[in-house]
Amino acid sequence: MNNYRKRIRADLTSTPKSDEGIPFSNRMDKARSIKKLKQALPITPNKRAAVLSAYVDCNRILKSPGVKKFHDSFEESVEKMAIRNIQDVITSVKHKRNGEAKAALNILTSSVSGENISDRKRATKKKTQTEVFLQFKNEYPDEKIGQRAFEKCKPYFVRTAQFKDKVTCCCRQHVEMRSLFKSCMQFRKRLLSREGSSEVKLYESLSELVDDTLCTRSANTHQHKISCLDRLCSECGVCKFSMLPGELDESDVQISWERYEYKNVKVKGDKMIRKLVLKLEVSLHVTILHRHSVLEYDGKDSTAEEPNIVTEQFFVISPDQKHDHHYTHCVQNLVSEYLKSINCEISVMHEFTDGCSSQYKSRHCMGDVSYSCSDFGYAKILRNYFETSHARGPQDAAGGFIKKQADLAVIRGTHVIQSSSDLFDYAQSNLSTTADSSKCSRRIFRYVDSVNRDRDRNFLPVKENRKIHQVRSFDDGEIFVRKLSCYSCQSCIVGNYSTCMNDAQLGTYNKIKMVKESEHNDSDADSNNDEGVDDETNICDFVSNGTIFAVKADDTDCPYYILRASKDPIILRKTATDKWGASYHQGNKVIHGYYFNTIDNNPFKLKLLKRIPAIVPALSVIYICSEVDIDDNGLINLNESLHGRILRCLDHE
Repeated sequence: MNNYRKRIRADLTSTPKSDEGIPFSNRMDKARSIKKLKQALPITPNKRAAVLSAYVDCNRILKSPGVKKFHDSFEESVEKMAIRNIQDVITSVKHKRNGEAKAALNILTSSVSGENISDRKRATKKKTQTEVFLQFKNEYPDEKIGQRAFEKCKPYFVRTAQFKDKVTCCCRQHVEMRSLFKSCMQFRKRLLSREGSSEVKLYESLSELVDDTLCTRSANTHQHKISCLDRLCSECGVCKFSMLPGELDESDVQISWERYEYKNVKVKGDKMIRKLVLKLEVSLHVTILHRHSVLEYDGKDSTAEEPNIVTEQFFVISPDQKHDHHYTHCVQNLVSEYLKSINCEISVMHEFTDGCSSQYKSRHCMGDVSYSCSDFGYAKILRNYFETSHARGPQDAAGGFIKKQADLAVIRGTHVIQSSSDLFDYAQSNLSTTADSSKCSRRIFRYVDSVNRDRDRNFLPVKENRKIHQVRSFDDGEIFVRKLSCYSCQSCIVGNYSTCMNDAQLGTYNKIKMVKESEHNDSDADSNNDEGVDDETNICDFVSNGTIFAVKADDTDCPYYILRASKDPIILRKTATDKWGASYHQGNKVIHGYYFNTIDNNPFKLKLLKRIPAIVPALSVIYICSEVDIDDNGLINLNESLHGRILRCLDHE
């Protein structure tokens, strides 16, 4: 501390005597001089100020070197203070990202550089940097520059497209007026380049055109008069807008522009208009095809000795939002037709899918596999299932790429996509070809307006279908299933599945006969829903996570309850009590789930009670509601036919 004080004292007393700066040897000398000056000046403030002002401003006194140095130092200090203030403001503002800070920085910069900040350019990229670079290389092949160096040459006022660029004014009048103005100015530009006239002006914005038809703003305001804006002024108007003879000639080329049409959409609920406008419901089904190349189509041949595998991405776009086994069958049919159109002969089709029950793994989906050979002309078809939520792969990346490119096209304003057909047209015309470095040869797009669901392809349940991971077709209505797939032994690779060398680890194939519901009479179906499986199997064995089922109730007003299972049936290891107060002892087989409650006393309209879990005995299950679909809000709709079947099951209890 003592050393610090000595350094401060030394700095204060080490000021040299010179004509520049302070001429005092130390602060005490300066203080004594100021004290003598105060004693010599008048006491009253007014007289003291008058004396000092007269002394400084006197012409004879101004010749004094001391007074002159005082004036020079005063002016210099003001300039330095102003510069220091600007530096402090810029330093404190330039790192902030809010709008007010940026505006203050622009004002300070413009005050120094003289730049008009209102005319600053802003532009949004309509292409990616890679697309711009490739276009530049095509136009200037002699220029030797890399992509990274080329990207550094991007002007400062050009920015990438963002999501906010898509959210703009949806007023029909404003949008159509901008489109009309743009088309008219393009037409005028062509006329000016052809005729070379300078009588008219080429406007850059609609606001600039309107300003020319109004009176000039006054010097003390930036706004037009209200009478001019209402077109009540006699000195201005549309008459001030000059046009070329070619623009008034009706026999000349017509101008075309885009316009919007009203579309009435009825939506249940209380959704906001913004969400309704921005929401586009499109179904996109992705299939990754790996096949042998065809000489006539791919330019290369493929043989067993020299195989050449081609990878393709097959997309099916449809407005149909119901992803069920009928939709999947339609996609398989389109794939089969495409392979036949390019003369690609397929005898064995291997499918790898996820475990989605509605599309691939339900009893109806397995029934479709049993008839796939006769439907599509294959000699054999094998379907392999991934574990649940473990099927993320190239198909998800391919679908995400299509959605991302469509989103960017809308944001950049290059395309208008308002329906599934618009998405199909955009994708087919812009995304069919792939990059040379891509492992995918091409993208194939197909459009399906509607899906045929009037098919007799509803089947009775399959025992423990969630544990099956491979299905192999045999004859119509018959399939072979096993719990694991094998692609490692030589027998399975060549197609001799009956002699698999890994049966001890993977298990053997079990033959199952798929029975259609239409071939089963109502009485047998009501009394035994498990036909095609063992007689000892109970209906509760078909309940799994997510299954909607009916249980017998002791309530006289409601003979049965509808539940949704949250787990597979289990045997209790200890006594358990649910939130409804029902208790079950150790060793009982029960099902965990949630009840459905009626809405507005309507027995056919139910809503899931998600917050109150329930436990029911497994033996109380009387019916599996496989034909019931639940929406995102937990709502289901029953019908009288289903209600009657459940009641008939109760009568047989």
